[in-house]
Amino acid sequence: AIKKQEQIVINAKESLIAKVNAISNEDNDISIKQFNDLKNEWKNAGSAGRKTDNKLWEKFNKSADRFFRAKKEVIESEITKVNELLAQLKDGQISTNEANDEIQALKNINKSKELDQLKREIISIKQKKTKEQQILKITSYINILESYLSDDIEKSDIPASIKNKLNTDSPTKSDLNNLQYACVKLELMAGLDSLKKDADLRQSIQLEMLTNKFNKSSNDLDTLEGLIAHFLNNLSKKPVAAEKNLWKRISASIEKLLS
Repeated sequence: AIKKQEQIVINAKESLIAKVNAISNEDNDISIKQFNDLKNEWKNAGSAGRKTDNKLWEKFNKSADRFFRAKKEVIESEITKVNELLAQLKDGQISTNEANDEIQALKNINKSKELDQLKREIISIKQKKTKEQQILKITSYINILESYLSDDIEKSDIPASIKNKLNTDSPTKSDLNNLQYACVKLELMAGLDSLKKDADLRQSIQLEMLTNKFNKSSNDLDTLEGLIAHFLNNLSKKPVAAEKNLWKRISASIEKLLS
């Protein structure tokens, strides 16, 4: 009876081996899944005797070696691709977007250290680029006074959000009250301290900002660009030292607000 039962198990396991040999899906991952499903059937097939089981098990696994060899080759190929992308990225041969597009096709190395290194390099380059763009923007905003005074506004890289708010003609005499208003309000927005002599003006602007917030109202003088334009529209083309100092304070606010 035992021999008869063992023969039944042998037949069942040889049938499973034949099924492994018949697997030929073009998608290697599907082939491996089909093999694993057959492996579960194998575990439930029973025992054909220790010695026979070992031989059959070796044959069963050997039949599946081709799937895992193919899988290994795919993984090695993808790792090689990642290393190539990393080198190209560092050399500036491809952009971060192009590298990301290439990554989408790599399906077998999601947890590899090589892919992780590539992703970290992409993030690093993006952060560096963002920082460079940030510095360029801050510099262009701070340099707007120089462009304004030299009548070179149209040729500068100042955004239209400021250019479009500038008056065609500049005043013959600066309006110091409006200049101070723009300066102190920007300091408030940037979280910077104002001079002691501006304490009353700062308190008045704070109240104005709270009132506008409560009433849910806003205007151009609630934005960085609007206040820069307001300052320039009230500045003569021949500013005195005190007015230039106000711009230095505004420059500090610009740097804080855009950082």
